Amino acid sequence: MNPKNEELIRAYFRALEDAVPVDRLHHFFHPDAVQTEFPSRLNPNGKVRGKPALLEDYGKSRGIITKQTYAIKSMISDGNRVCVETEWTGTLAIQLGALKPGDTMKADFGVFFRIEQGQISEQNNYDCIHPW
Repeated sequence: MNPKNEELIRAYFRALEDAVPVDRLHHFFHPDAVQTEFPSRLNPNGKVRGKPALLEDYGKSRGIITKQTYAIKSMISDGNRVCVETEWTGTLAIQLGALKPGDTMKADFGVFFRIEQGQISEQNNYDCIHPW
């Protein structure tokens, strides 16, 4: 168990929920950070992005999602690894399929982090989007 790394990840999720400006997310990520989003309903081919693209996509997402919450179901850490199971809920700003602006989407996420020098250096997302 590594309480310091777990608190970093909790703070990261709080920042996402609070919709902080992009420049306030920068410090969570190591300069060489890589995020891998494995294939899901919303991203069938998956995506790998470095820190600049990750932060850019976060900025874009603010025009798609007006509010989001991360209900952490479990968190396990060992050394420089933190594994999180969370239920995500997002309120849409746009139409997405049958969902209208103001509707909510739900997903269960498994997110696996590697921490280096007090920052996220690797983030692997396995996103199970609920049917809509």
